Amino acid sequence: EFDVAQAQCLAAFMMAVNEINQDGVLLPDHEIRVAVRVSNAGVDGALSAAEYLAPAAIFPSSDGLNYVSLDDSGVDLVVSAGNDIETVTMNQFFAGRKIIQVHTRAHDSHLGVGASFPYKIATVPTSDFQGHALHSIVC
Repeated sequence: EFDVAQAQCLAAFMMAVNEINQDGVLLPDHEIRVAVRVSNAGVDGALSAAEYLAPAAIFPSSDGLNYVSLDDSGVDLVVSAGNDIETVTMNQFFAGRKIIQVHTRAHDSHLGVGASFPYKIATVPTSDFQGHALHSIVC
């Protein structure tokens, strides 16, 4: 089943990447290259998307000194927009391969624990952070 919310989040992310690349001021000597795929709902959909994205991602070589790409695309990171379950599933797949995952939608509090998710970057705050922010505004 196609997830419209994922597609909308990923489209907004890609617009931002395109703007950064075209601007040339924020990263003057680098072009951001990302791999993006909308996954179907659930663990199976997330694993399918992760398996599709992994060959395009770069990761440390066995000597730890260089970075290699399975398909020489030079992609810097992979992007996902699944809910919490899909994000955790994809992160387990990517973290084992030392591939950086940016997620744009999941916000469960446990996703904010860096030690548990060392290769994950979030573009949305975790729900506990949102709660603290609302509390400071209202109280």
